[in-house]
Amino acid sequence: MDPRDTRTRAAITAALFELIQERRWDRISVQDILNRTGMSRSTFYAHYDNKLDVLTSGAPQVMLQLIDPVTGRADLHDLFAHVDEMADVLGPLLSQPVLGDITASLERNLAEGLSGSLDLTRASHAAGFIAGALVSSMRHFVLDRRRPPAHQVARELERYIDAILGTITGSAAGLSAFSPDCPGETRTVTPTS
Repeated sequence: MDPRDTRTRAAITAALFELIQERRWDRISVQDILNRTGMSRSTFYAHYDNKLDVLTSGAPQVMLQLIDPVTGRADLHDLFAHVDEMADVLGPLLSQPVLGDITASLERNLAEGLSGSLDLTRASHAAGFIAGALVSSMRHFVLDRRRPPAHQVARELERYIDAILGTITGSAAGLSAFSPDCPGETRTVTPTS
């Protein structure tokens, strides 16, 4: 990408993140972003379709790495490190009506990542379920004043997702579930047909 495009996109993203910390999502317009950056409307639309596009433009890079393509297992360390780093922006944002849009974007990216290991219908349903759970988990994580370390949360959620994906695919590698007696222990589950 041309360095000027990179700088323009970074300035637009930074302006949106500043605005998110100042006001509600539904009170932010493209014009507010333009006023903050001093850019023209044509420059904005040469890079983005709308403010949600600005918000989610970095998501594919993070989201496509949620499922390891070799093992098929969940890998949430990068996601929760990013969420931890962006907590000041995500905290206010995940408390607003845009939550549904964020979930839908995450769901699309997850479905794309899962389509290699599941048929399209199953990938879509699994992605919807996992996306909703992840967005809810991210919201709880950024709003928790006594937030545990990101790697700890990621590891716990990876076990949940591996259990879900393992059950769907019938993969023995992902078929771990938490024992109700000991939250840290895992047990093997036989998939049902």
